[in-house]
Amino acid sequence: MNDGLACSSQMSSDSSWINDPTAAASGRLSEQSSTNLQNDTILDATLLVDVVQMATVISPIAKVIELNEVCSDWHYWSSRALRHCDDLRLEVPCGNVQALTVQGSLMRSSHQAVSCVNYLLSRVECLRQLTICFLGPSVEMLNDVLDVLISSDKVQLEKITVSGRRGGLRVERIGRLMSKCASTLRFAGKVGISEFEEALQRDINLNLERLSLNNYDLYDEMNGMSRMNEEMSEAFSRITATQQPNKLRIRHLSLSAVESLRITQQTGGLFEGGSTRLPSAPLHNVTSFEVDQFPNRCHTPSEIRVVFPSIKHLLINSSLIPLRDLEHAFAYAAEWLTTFADIDLVGVLTAEVKHDCGDPQKADKIRCHIEDLERYGARIRVQSNENFSYPTHFIISNNAETFRLSVCCLCDLWLLSDITGVL
Repeated sequence: MNDGLACSSQMSSDSSWINDPTAAASGRLSEQSSTNLQNDTILDATLLVDVVQMATVISPIAKVIELNEVCSDWHYWSSRALRHCDDLRLEVPCGNVQALTVQGSLMRSSHQAVSCVNYLLSRVECLRQLTICFLGPSVEMLNDVLDVLISSDKVQLEKITVSGRRGGLRVERIGRLMSKCASTLRFAGKVGISEFEEALQRDINLNLERLSLNNYDLYDEMNGMSRMNEEMSEAFSRITATQQPNKLRIRHLSLSAVESLRITQQTGGLFEGGSTRLPSAPLHNVTSFEVDQFPNRCHTPSEIRVVFPSIKHLLINSSLIPLRDLEHAFAYAAEWLTTFADIDLVGVLTAEVKHDCGDPQKADKIRCHIEDLERYGARIRVQSNENFSYPTHFIISNNAETFRLSVCCLCDLWLLSDITGVL
């Protein structure tokens, strides 16, 4: 048996095996099969791993089909290994090239890609995970493969993940695949909102543990990115308007919207234009909501409460919120901390404001907001330079210090003594 193991190890380093699979496989594999098959665990850990890696990485995975014709024992071992696979990775390569990478192997024709996926499906017990990575714009072969998955009874996806910057590229078959697997699907990551809308056009029930949506698929070369957030808001309103109770159940919802093609991401669009643009119906099943970063707009916490009345966890970040003055900043912080005092609130908000030191009513209002904040356990810190000249920084955080509003006030600290005296 030790000689057989050495033989399988030697095969993994013998490059001539790739050039002449018939001679090598029939010789070495038959030698292995002539030994005691009771030691199949050892064979599975040595021979199979070496051969499968060589067959899938060095040459297209279609080589596996050729090897089945060489040795009947190879058919047994490959079937044994693939039977325990439950995931599939598809990658659209860079450049304007018609190709598709399947399980790490480059397919240069649609026929080869479809044959490969059909072979994998014939061996696996059930396909439960799918990963799609977009590195380029050519999706014809991807669509052909997705058609195979849509028509296969062995595809019962529990998780689908999409990655890569798509620049407006829409793949409607992703939505159809989600619709097909509605009864088993629990996780959907970075799916385009138009693709998710495609899935909901059919009479299905979706019960998702986690859903991540983006608007990468809404980019329009004619209009640029000017309408991307607006279209995302409209799509989200349509999604909530057409759903009956229990048709769409989501526990954790997150959004990542692109406003520029740079690395920086801006998120939002759901609450633009005030209450008239709120989703048509609240999503009662959402208990967790996250956004990368709201646009530089002032969004009220009550809007989020209306959309997600059962929210238990909220993560939100935003830079340079356009607040009117220091009084508005304290009022805004008080609204966040009082509205979401009973949930897990996480995030960082920043703003830059001015203060009219000659308005005593503003100072009185700020002191009232400070009292409200302290009743809910908020912490307020004041920072300035050693000369007490502007800017003065107010850091307002919740008791757990998981959420804070950092306010940069363009005013000298000594001019704010009537306010800071109560802190």
